[in-house]
Amino acid sequence: MTEIDMQWRFEVKTPTEPNSNSGVYEHFTDGEVEALVREVIQNSIDANVSGGVTKVHFTFGKAKNDFRDKHFAGKLLSHLNMKKSLRDGDFTTFQKMKDRFDDGKWDNELDYLLVEDFGTSGLSGNHNAMSSTEYDSKGNPLEVNNRFQKFHWDWGGNDDEHGEGSGGAWGYGKAALTLASKIKTIMTLSTRNVIEDDDTTLEQTLFGLSLISPHADISAKPKPIDYRMYGYYCINPEKDILPHSSNLHGMTYLEDFKKEVNITRKCSIDERGLSVLIPWPKKVFTPESILCSVINNYSYALQNGLLEVKITASSGKSSTIQKTNVLTFIKEDKFGWEKDEQSSLLDLNELLNCAETPLKLTIPDKAKHNITPILDALTDDQKKEWSEYFNDPSSKGMKNVRVTLPLEIDETGKIEHGTFQTTFKNKLESSRTFFQRHVIRVMEPERNQNYKQPNTIALTEIKNDKNNALHKFLRKAEPPSHMKWEVNGNKKTRKWTTPRNILDFVQRFVPKFISYFKTSASGDPVATGWATFSSKGNQKKKAFPKIPKVPSSLKKSKWPLDMTKIVNGMKFTKPTGSTKITKGTKIKIEAALSYSKGDDFSNWEKSDFEMANLTVEVNGVTETAPGIPELTFSDNHVIFEVDKPGELEIKISGFNKDMEWNGRSKIV
Repeated sequence: MTEIDMQWRFEVKTPTEPNSNSGVYEHFTDGEVEALVREVIQNSIDANVSGGVTKVHFTFGKAKNDFRDKHFAGKLLSHLNMKKSLRDGDFTTFQKMKDRFDDGKWDNELDYLLVEDFGTSGLSGNHNAMSSTEYDSKGNPLEVNNRFQKFHWDWGGNDDEHGEGSGGAWGYGKAALTLASKIKTIMTLSTRNVIEDDDTTLEQTLFGLSLISPHADISAKPKPIDYRMYGYYCINPEKDILPHSSNLHGMTYLEDFKKEVNITRKCSIDERGLSVLIPWPKKVFTPESILCSVINNYSYALQNGLLEVKITASSGKSSTIQKTNVLTFIKEDKFGWEKDEQSSLLDLNELLNCAETPLKLTIPDKAKHNITPILDALTDDQKKEWSEYFNDPSSKGMKNVRVTLPLEIDETGKIEHGTFQTTFKNKLESSRTFFQRHVIRVMEPERNQNYKQPNTIALTEIKNDKNNALHKFLRKAEPPSHMKWEVNGNKKTRKWTTPRNILDFVQRFVPKFISYFKTSASGDPVATGWATFSSKGNQKKKAFPKIPKVPSSLKKSKWPLDMTKIVNGMKFTKPTGSTKITKGTKIKIEAALSYSKGDDFSNWEKSDFEMANLTVEVNGVTETAPGIPELTFSDNHVIFEVDKPGELEIKISGFNKDMEWNGRSKIV
């Protein structure tokens, strides 16, 4: 059998092409482990074809040096060493891993993390198709979900409105995997059908992807050569940018690759799925960190029997997380669970097992998404029952509500119906008001840490049912697993009328429902807090997805105090040489989230934040008693009196990290 030649190849940029960098890695704010775990399991659950449990395996191992040099040296090593290909800490790490660059040799042994799923379709689709659209012999477009193309070839702006969650927007999914590698590189082995649902087209395909930064070979003559940000491990010669698959010559090459990294799956219908090899995973990847991330993000799927995860250490010791033992892992203190984290996971398990008959609420087809009229229509007995439940601290047990709401299709006016169900439980020792998660493909945590009353936890579920239009809608609005919900501006959700109102209603249902029934000791309604949205014409400025940079001190202004941004907040200090600030001076500091239009401070609303709920640390102000500063809080400002001008410093933190914020000071 003729042996084939596979090599790493990076594409040269054209002379007129801008030196752009998509900055995909800047979008990940939760860390490498969270990004990888959420992305691979999300993809695996999406690709399930068995109708049963989705199985995902994480395996740590080491490969021989000849395997390392055969697949991860040569041109790949050369490109990794080129100017700007790896940035900051990545380049420093890389320099420590290689030995004599002129010889193209590595110094480090190849340790790897192998991630595999089973019972899935694998990366199905025609790897010859260089675009997401395929055509029949007459030139008519075929509606084919080419997962292979979307995972490896697709870069930017997938507007497919037909497939459920087709993905592939700007490479964030693949970047979640390459982010895990010290050299930003992965290899994939896909056992799949070339043509979906046609088992006669079964094959295994080996391919590689290196997602670094645009870089340059400055040693090239007569002038430097600029390269794009990605490279492929594929068949030579250069004119043939194709993966190696098992139905081509060179089967020995593929089988040898599998053997060296302990991939045991055969090219068979029963063993379809995807194997992802991550060379040199970052140090944060350990069996323990992966186990905790899996349970934190996918307890719902595990406890409902939708998912099973096996984790194998390099020593060969394995742990399998499944429905029957997930509680055992949650209760095990050796994994270093935070107290609140562990408590929340135990609460979730209890909420999932609630068997109470739900209260059924239905929004009329032409009504707005407003909860109050629906609740006003309840019987007196129903209102009494729920009021007693929420207002009696000794209330035990759990209660359910099932809501049916209309979703109007914009073009036709046709109404489709969606449903969600929320389970409530009183918990006096809870440190957060709500424990609400929208269950689509994964559990999307949306916790409000600032409110400690009325100590009700709640789980909202949106079932994956073909007749549930709400699931379809939210599924289309769901971005890559590490990012936030996006409804307005998302082309996939434009078919529905008022998409923002739909998401707003679902996210705010819990606090509105509770506040309708719950009263304070005086009989007044209890204020509860949750996610809110500004009016359509004036959006709050999001710092997300890029991590906000902390700027240097702002230029002198008419304000009496200088301000600098700090992590999650801001710091105010007396300007050097200022004579305006003396002992006894009263100062007012205001804060606000930044808006796209108008004055930030005029646009402030209570749902943004209240100053009293932020963390305010002061030095040099008048005290009511030793160590107790005299601070007057109201709305979005705090007032204090200066005692020691030379020591004056005020730090305010606790703002929503996903939003931009602003501050100012003035003498009262």
